[in-house]
Amino acid sequence: MSEKSVVRSEVRIFRSGGADLGEGPFWDAAGELVWVDINARRVIRSPLDGEPGGSDDREFQTPSSVGFVVPAVDGALALGLADGVYLSDADGEGLRIVAPIEHPAPGMRLNDGLADPHGRLLAGSIVLERESEPVASLYSIDLSGEVRTLRGGFGNANGLDWSLDGTTIYFTDTRQRTIYVADYTDDGSIENERPFSTGRRHDGLTIDSEGHIWGAVYGEGLVLRISPDGEVTERVDVPTPNTTSVAFGGPGLQTLFITTAAQGLEPGSDPDAGAVFAVEVDVPGRHPNIFGAGVQLGPSA
Repeated sequence: MSEKSVVRSEVRIFRSGGADLGEGPFWDAAGELVWVDINARRVIRSPLDGEPGGSDDREFQTPSSVGFVVPAVDGALALGLADGVYLSDADGEGLRIVAPIEHPAPGMRLNDGLADPHGRLLAGSIVLERESEPVASLYSIDLSGEVRTLRGGFGNANGLDWSLDGTTIYFTDTRQRTIYVADYTDDGSIENERPFSTGRRHDGLTIDSEGHIWGAVYGEGLVLRISPDGEVTERVDVPTPNTTSVAFGGPGLQTLFITTAAQGLEPGSDPDAGAVFAVEVDVPGRHPNIFGAGVQLGPSA
């Protein structure tokens, strides 16, 4: 960690504890953090200036577990429910399926997802039984509902994002304790895959405007900033162990939001478990890609 620190504040609580499995945050142009509580089937919209206890938040329920929420064209939301990708309006109305996913084994669901720079949606699945074979996959889905399997053999297909020029993809298998890096072609294929960071339970991740990866480490109460060369340049300690995902938002996209989970902890043992935390940083993030709409790519990282 030889680079100068880009973290310029203490970690603070943005929304107080209670989420069983907080995940999948993104910053909405309306000035809200949109995130999910997977097992509680909740999609939550938290305004920046809202009360930390959540009394100003809006939320809606989903009919099954909701692994991720992603912005889509025309102000819609793309939702990764247990059995496929759905679209709804911003408040969960008009829910309709776009792409059913037939999981190869029982006890599976969709987990994490993100739109790529070309407007496709990538969605990963998870094998919930740890002793089961790693048969989860990473799928690519377009707005018409066409589904391609990009890669199988995951235990837990998790956080993903792209380099600034969109030619490199980072994706995670938490069960294998590995972030992978690969070439990402214009047609959305993954080539030349290799390990990028190993040995930790890497979870959700995002990439800042300098091309560095910020990733949550589940079970360690930790977020790491990793350079494109694989060097850890920053660590953010979080006062609860189950850090799950990260997203940039707030003014200038210079607030890093960190979701956490209470699952697996003794009930009542950790008042901060399941909270959403925030920390201010000097290097901004990027606006999220939109499912169904391509974006202007930046320079190579």
